[in-house]
Amino acid sequence: MKALHPIFYLSLFALGLAACGFEALPSTQLVAPSPAETMAPLGLLLVTPEPRRTSGVANIAEAAADAPLLQRTQVWGDGVPLALALNPQETDLFVATTRSLQRRDARDLKALFWQEPLGQAPVALALAPDGATLALALEQRVELRDAATGQLRTTLRHSADVQALAFAPEHPLLAVGMGSEAIMIWDVAAGRPLQELQLHAVRDPLALPGPLTSMRFAPDGDHLATGDQNGNLVIWQLSTGQALRQLSVGQRVISEVAFSPDGLVVAAASEGWRSEAGAVWLWNVIDGTLLSRLGIDTAERMLEPVLRLAFARDGTTLVAGTATGQILRWAWPTGELLSEITGHRAAISGLVLTAGGGMLSAGRDGAIRRWSGDGFVIDQHVDLPAISAVAMGDKQFALGGEDGSLKLWSEQGHFIPSIAAHRSAINALAISPDGRMLASAGNDGLVRLWRLPNGVSRGGLVAHEGPVLALAFNATGTQLASVGWDGTLRLWSVATGELHRTLTVIEHDGLGATAVLAVSFAPSGNEVFATAYNGEVRRFALPTGTPLPTLRTAGGGWLVALEHGSNGNLAALDDTGMLWTWDAAGTLLGREALADATAVALLPVGQLLTVGPSGGLRLWQFSADGPQHRTSSACYGDSLAVTPDGSQALVGSRRGFVELWELP
Repeated sequence: MKALHPIFYLSLFALGLAACGFEALPSTQLVAPSPAETMAPLGLLLVTPEPRRTSGVANIAEAAADAPLLQRTQVWGDGVPLALALNPQETDLFVATTRSLQRRDARDLKALFWQEPLGQAPVALALAPDGATLALALEQRVELRDAATGQLRTTLRHSADVQALAFAPEHPLLAVGMGSEAIMIWDVAAGRPLQELQLHAVRDPLALPGPLTSMRFAPDGDHLATGDQNGNLVIWQLSTGQALRQLSVGQRVISEVAFSPDGLVVAAASEGWRSEAGAVWLWNVIDGTLLSRLGIDTAERMLEPVLRLAFARDGTTLVAGTATGQILRWAWPTGELLSEITGHRAAISGLVLTAGGGMLSAGRDGAIRRWSGDGFVIDQHVDLPAISAVAMGDKQFALGGEDGSLKLWSEQGHFIPSIAAHRSAINALAISPDGRMLASAGNDGLVRLWRLPNGVSRGGLVAHEGPVLALAFNATGTQLASVGWDGTLRLWSVATGELHRTLTVIEHDGLGATAVLAVSFAPSGNEVFATAYNGEVRRFALPTGTPLPTLRTAGGGWLVALEHGSNGNLAALDDTGMLWTWDAAGTLLGREALADATAVALLPVGQLLTVGPSGGLRLWQFSADGPQHRTSSACYGDSLAVTPDGSQALVGSRRGFVELWELP
């Protein structure tokens, strides 16, 4: 039996945290830009920028008027690139990041012509065939911007979230995909909608609709291909408004679609399914015949999820980018794999082919690269990667990326050059109480130890079967606990790296999930705690490892974060964003509170801090009635750490930036 992709497991967990719903068919509206929608340019931040000082963020509405402010003081990182578009002359590269829209010199990627800030991460980017107009999807609107200046021209508003965009070649038509049910075709020059294609009217009744992921026009401008998250590919004929073909890759995410230059072949990038490899599927457009399925599926390797896809201009090759940063090139129509290179150290997020067989790529490692036709990097611009873990000491903080990189920075912005710490994403970081040791844990199953402040490696521990998901030092810094996907908690000697004990937190039955997502030591060091999927915090006596009575939440959700305070108080977050607290005796305190968060940290003054992409940064007070909210600030963070004295907090974001906050 083939091993399952760790990426598949982590994707399932991420999907479990998301809410799903169906939207009614949208109506559309064209509006002129208002002054509030036009923002001043944002200064460029490089991979190791000086801290950019910002003003404090006003409290959100629920904060009390006299509550203390949370003050954002420094920001690093410009956001990971999400999409690329190249003008016809191949002189300008347009980049949509999680924080801004940029126009760069395609011949010198470090050269920036303009940059416009964005209030939220965009979903899609498209460039008109004449290179004069950019379309950017942001929630329920599409912004049309002048490509030369970045200025907003008009906004196309819809009543459902926009999922995908595509310009027609040689025609002023823009296709806008909304939800899982409708596509609106706009005449961009006239500023009016022309027709609406309704997916529910043509979809196979046995097919399960999913949110649209990608759209592409055929070279004739009359045919449009759409792909969705449930493996459906539909080819539309705009002149008739009818669906010409309904194709499927099964219950597999289609991440991108593409037509061959002659328009006779349509391709779909598939992320795979469970024990199935990622692949590129190709069909004959005229009769719907499946022509080929390109991939790697051997006893030694399964191709990772395929995320990006493009045909060469002459149609003789096909290039794909994967969730692990690999870029593969196949000959077409033979299907022979010609080359494979490691393009990025994290997922490929953008891929554009250029004349002469070259290409431009972007990844969640924060890099944009230009490649020669023979697969060599000839130019690049690098910023912060998607940040997956943070840790903080008295005078230094650490950042872990989805690309496996480790960065050590001081509060003043001094840094140690990036360290390739793990082969894939870093899931957890922890600094020892004396500030002299850092531990990192990754998807590669390793725990690594690093000396601070210089980042010299102490070596790696083959820790778990599968990803290591969380770490914690005991109060004396002599012992390190790690937990992982294999359901175990492992205790290590920090001095020698020796494995002291392996404790089973969740029994493996071959069917149920066994991921242990958080671990924490009691301040006394005589107990260690780990989370489970059923709302339980499981306890073990030390040094024997004897199981102790379990702590339980009233909700029964999967616990994703766990943290002890110096006084023995305990806080946990579940996968619905609920915050739970216990006193030092293990008594559940009052009712839970909706924190809408993914990370929690305890402060030394009977307070706690939570952060999440939707819940922002929130300060809470321990109470016998449960956690009491004190104040909040908008913040798109995922990971959180605080200084030992509780005066500062570090927030890391998978969007590719880091923020330093002063705490009241």
